[in-house]
Amino acid sequence: MAKYLTPQRLYLCGINITETTPINTVVLFARGYGGVASARFMAGIYRENGTRVAASAAQALTMAGQTPGSLPAMSANHVGSTPIKLPSTVNLAPGRYWAAWLMTVGAATDYSFFHVQSEAPVAAANWFIGTPFARAWYINSQGSLPASVNPSAATALADHDIPIMALAVT
Repeated sequence: MAKYLTPQRLYLCGINITETTPINTVVLFARGYGGVASARFMAGIYRENGTRVAASAAQALTMAGQTPGSLPAMSANHVGSTPIKLPSTVNLAPGRYWAAWLMTVGAATDYSFFHVQSEAPVAAANWFIGTPFARAWYINSQGSLPASVNPSAATALADHDIPIMALAVT
């Protein structure tokens, strides 16, 4: 069954960085995104302490699956990565971060994504040994990327299927 991004829901996916790494792109893996002209998306990166490291402006995305060398079925079905460039390259020191993705403008059926099934609070992504670090959560009602995030806040939710995100330098 297709899963769609919820407009104005800030999705956060945990990523562990083990060595200083330059990053200038946040990527979400689409199951079907044909390039809706009116839809706008933002991406960013947050440190484990909740402070924002980087944020993009709201922008339209090109269709998924159109990268040269994509399989024909990927191109035809608009499956593949949808990157959002950050305004500049940031060097992430070793530590834990959240990649963030937000559809600021769009309809509930505009962007279908590949996901990891979640069983809400018992999702394996949010199972801890040692220091807690929520790897998959979201915040509703966000018109832009907030200056900081807090997974312990009452607004932090985890009852969703988890989109697959990555950080890259392109």
